[in-house]
Amino acid sequence: MSNPHLKLTKPVVEKADPAEKDYLIWDTDIKGFGLRVWPSGSKTFIYQYRNAKGQTRKLKLGTYPEISHLAARKAAERARGDVLNKIDPQAEKQAEREDWNSRKSIPSLREAIETYIHTRQLKPKTLTEYEGFAERHINPRLGRFRIDEITEEDIARFVLKLSKTRKTTARRCLELITAVYNSKPIKKLVHENPAADVQKPRLKKRKVYLDPDEIHSLIEQLNIIYEKGDRVRCNAVDVLLLQMLTGARRDEIRLLKYRDVDLNSDKIVLHDHKTSTQVDDDDYEREILLTEPVTEIFKRARARNYKNFGPVADDYIFASTNASGAVSTQYHSKVWRAALDAARAAGGIKKDDVRPHDLRHSYASLGLNRGLTLGEVGELLGHRDERTTQRYAHIYDDVKKAGAAKVLSSILKK
Repeated sequence: MSNPHLKLTKPVVEKADPAEKDYLIWDTDIKGFGLRVWPSGSKTFIYQYRNAKGQTRKLKLGTYPEISHLAARKAAERARGDVLNKIDPQAEKQAEREDWNSRKSIPSLREAIETYIHTRQLKPKTLTEYEGFAERHINPRLGRFRIDEITEEDIARFVLKLSKTRKTTARRCLELITAVYNSKPIKKLVHENPAADVQKPRLKKRKVYLDPDEIHSLIEQLNIIYEKGDRVRCNAVDVLLLQMLTGARRDEIRLLKYRDVDLNSDKIVLHDHKTSTQVDDDDYEREILLTEPVTEIFKRARARNYKNFGPVADDYIFASTNASGAVSTQYHSKVWRAALDAARAAGGIKKDDVRPHDLRHSYASLGLNRGLTLGEVGELLGHRDERTTQRYAHIYDDVKKAGAAKVLSSILKK
């Protein structure tokens, strides 16, 4: 059987049937990235390359479905980067295996966490959070112990003590420890995960929805701040306004670049977003359709930031002071707090503990109250899993009850 060239998407990988002899399917996007299909039906991702000596090497990336096609693609991209930097990934892998096997001691939790977070494709924000959880909380209590010495009771005590003052942090630390023990290298050394049955601290569920009057009050205060603000303050105001008008997450707007916004087709195309790391779908891009008020905000941002020259594709639309990065989260929070305090002082908002992310929940709530279905709201919010949208089901039920009451009223009147 010939070795075809196809893009290795999930359907292609799943439909690759075994033959009498093993064969390869080569990816059309990454040269050297392939899927070997064995007569037994087993499927192995590989990356083929030539090392600095001109020798052809095949690096095994993993077996499907233990490793997904997306994870294998990322591994192939890393291997290609190594080859371009004159590093032989096959030799590196062999050296690491020999080094690991030569070690008589099992790693400590500190070492296991460090290896875990630096060998995964984590976003910068997640990497920083994990490093902070490890250094400030996990390592001082558990980091020095070998991973096979730590018991479920040890982890439970750690979580319980931390949750007395920081419940959310305790949950995130437990999630990190659980993930480390579930990682493939650690599972070979410790067969049972001591964190698996440790109870997560329960968080108080927040349900804060702003009504149209409250949102209008915030918009009024943001407009006042805009009129008196400098360029960066105006950028922060526009980010908040777009959160209200699109239901997008803060960083989906804050980190937008000019290449992401197409005013001709009236849409934003998000290539790197929260949902893209949660779904197993090749090249998934989220789109946000632009309405006229939203388009006007983008136009004024461009005019404000580029009075004398035009932007380039990689420029942030809502830039910081030096224009080398996006407006900071701290500045965004500062402007939010100023607008919220002013709206409260004016009597427009009486709710406590309102966060910028509640604008997203409020957007969903208003959509449901205007007759949209849960599926339609989920599509607008970029939810790929309809279970995520179920958090708004109680609002949808209230809308349906109100509709049923109107029908009943008309029947009884007759």
